[in-house]
Amino acid sequence: MCCPVGARLPTFDFFEVLLQRSDHESSEAFGLKVLCCDGLLIMYAEQDNGILQRWNCDHPTKKIREGYAISSVNGKEDSQAMLAEFQSATRIRMTVVSRLTPLQKRTFYSTIRAEREMKKANDIAQMLIPATAAQISGDAACSICLDDMKEIEAVCLPCGHIFHTECAMKWLTKRSQCCPLCKRQVT
Repeated sequence: MCCPVGARLPTFDFFEVLLQRSDHESSEAFGLKVLCCDGLLIMYAEQDNGILQRWNCDHPTKKIREGYAISSVNGKEDSQAMLAEFQSATRIRMTVVSRLTPLQKRTFYSTIRAEREMKKANDIAQMLIPATAAQISGDAACSICLDDMKEIEAVCLPCGHIFHTECAMKWLTKRSQCCPLCKRQVT
């Protein structure tokens, strides 16, 4: 099949990586997090310790970075089989691809964004204190949605203002990490 004049074929940079757990530490972590996309594993986080960090220090021209894809692990090319190899093998020979296709890039960045939003929501949820019935006056309304506070789960922000739990979570994760009334930083 011919390419249109001036069209560029995609170029991919592949390299081989060999990672091995220490003989005395068979449960040592390889030190990476991956997500499955289009038959590949895409690295999206590197731990501060582990075998991968040692590899990157020892091989500065072949560093494995966030956003690189793993196309095979110990000869396995199926993503589930590759994950199984990471869990069970003490020695990993993997092929790394440093350029992603547009679909893989979109999947990678949307997954990263979703994970960061989830972490942000979890961090905020840990700071919220369930409001007690004594804190909610008889005719109190949520200042975000303006509905009554009765019979709906409510939380108290560190500044002391009370809102429906769902309203506070939406506000703090989607709009601002400050109290909607006094603008005090929550996180």
